[in-house]
Amino acid sequence: MAKKTAKEILRAAETVFQTKGYQGATMAQIAKEAGISIRTLYGFFAGKEQLFEKIGCPELKEYRPEDSARKNQILNAALTLFSQKGYSATTMDDVASFCSFSKTVLYQYFSSKEELFAAIFSNVDLFLEQTEPILKSQKITLRQFLEIAGLYFLELFDDPKRLNLLRIVIGEIHSFPQIGEIMYRNTVDRAANEAARQLAIFAESQDMITTDYKLAARSYLGMLYSFVLTDQILCPSASQFTKEQIVAFAAELFEKGLTE
Repeated sequence: MAKKTAKEILRAAETVFQTKGYQGATMAQIAKEAGISIRTLYGFFAGKEQLFEKIGCPELKEYRPEDSARKNQILNAALTLFSQKGYSATTMDDVASFCSFSKTVLYQYFSSKEELFAAIFSNVDLFLEQTEPILKSQKITLRQFLEIAGLYFLELFDDPKRLNLLRIVIGEIHSFPQIGEIMYRNTVDRAANEAARQLAIFAESQDMITTDYKLAARSYLGMLYSFVLTDQILCPSASQFTKEQIVAFAAELFEKGLTE
């Protein structure tokens, strides 16, 4: 019984530390989360420090929830400003002003405009990060994976602000080549690596005509990306197909080319 209670306390402590951070967590909160009295809690652990050491999550030592909230505030402000004004016209002063705090506070989180721009992209959950739970929870076919991942990929560009960022990168890359590299590393390359990893898993149970899974992934995403460029940036009024139609056709074509 005591052993079970100790495990429950540790689980509760980890939850509280992850939510509140080490500095914000209290023994009273941990006791409440565990469903026991503070007196019982102190019968197992002498204090917060001992509990923290026991759960083995040193990265939570400096974690403060307000830091995460403020960082998200900065990223949302930067996304809005970059999408409205462009990369060159947006300044760190603009972002700080938009957030209603000083530039000194802003620089505590991001050391430069380039770093802030990169953070906007690296903060995006790409399709495999979202579809991983689906893939693990049920047996799906290669076609189903391609459709799930493909639809999520296209839906990333439903956000007008993110679509504007793509326009900005295209329009300003000649003056700021680093923003193209940032976008490539954090979207195209990341998505291709994730998709390639999953294709390699499918290849264990069915024959494929290639072992270069990253090239295959880039080819599939390229088909989808072409519709983003033509139908959402170059000429939105000329769009003739739904996302579902595009993905279904691309997935079928790609699967047949990859496995036959």
